[in-house]
Amino acid sequence: MKIKFLLFLLSLSFSALAQSNSASKLVVINSYNQYLASVKTNPNNELVEIKKEIPNIKLDIRYATKNNFMKQVMYKQARAFARRPVVESLKKIQKELNTKRLRTEDF
Repeated sequence: MKIKFLLFLLSLSFSALAQSNSASKLVVINSYNQYLASVKTNPNNELVEIKKEIPNIKLDIRYATKNNFMKQVMYKQARAFARRPVVESLKKIQKELNTKRLRTEDF
């Protein structure tokens, strides 16, 4: 069961990666105005806070704690952001976990 689900997650990740690679090239954004323009051009470029969209997701942001190889806090806040399509995919995965009464820390 766990292996099948992990394979599912892996295939979903590779599928998303393949789609993003074939659709466009990586563009480096150097300013907030460039970011806003890129979101206006393509709403999928919007960065979304994962925890706000998926409140019951379990995040492990080690660099906001001393529990990392540096043994020091690197981030002031434990927050994670991703582009809208990534968050939508994570929502689907979390919904599937919820229906099976599983949690992300079970894996």
